[in-house]
Order: sequence, then structure tokens, then C-alpha cells
Amino acid sequence: MNKPLSILDEPTLCRYLQTKPVFGLEEQAGLPWGEGAATNQSFRCLQTTEAAGPDEQLAHPESCRSARACFTKKR
Repeated sequence: MNKPLSILDEPTLCRYLQTKPVFGLEEQAGLPWGEGAATNQSFRCLQTTEAAGPDEQLAHPESCRSARACFTKKR
């Protein structure tokens, strides 16, 4: 059985990662933002306003994390 995620377990995503999810999909599933993304969900970087960040890598919740040089932590 999976234990519920606590706020401390949630990944830190870049503040410039953006998507337009289906309203309520993730909230109803009880998942943190960005987790459980639909396969047809698109993401973009607000620094470039494109599907890739300034480092030319894909903007996605799995990759827009602190290890990237362009990462900016949410306030």
C-alpha cells in the first residue's frame, strides 16, 4: 500500500514550469502539482515561453528540478 505524500516528500519544481492541465484532474486524484501528468499534457518554460528551457532541454516535471542550471526555486 502506498503511503500518502507529505509536503516534505514533494519534489521541488522550477517556478517557471507551466502547464494547462484538465481542471481538477490532479486535485481529485490527491496528487501534488506536476505528478501524475497526463500523457497528452503539454508543459512550457516561462523563461523561454517554449517547450524547452534556456538550456534547450525539455520542460517537464520530471526534469525541471534543482539539478538543472536554469532552475529557480519557488518562493
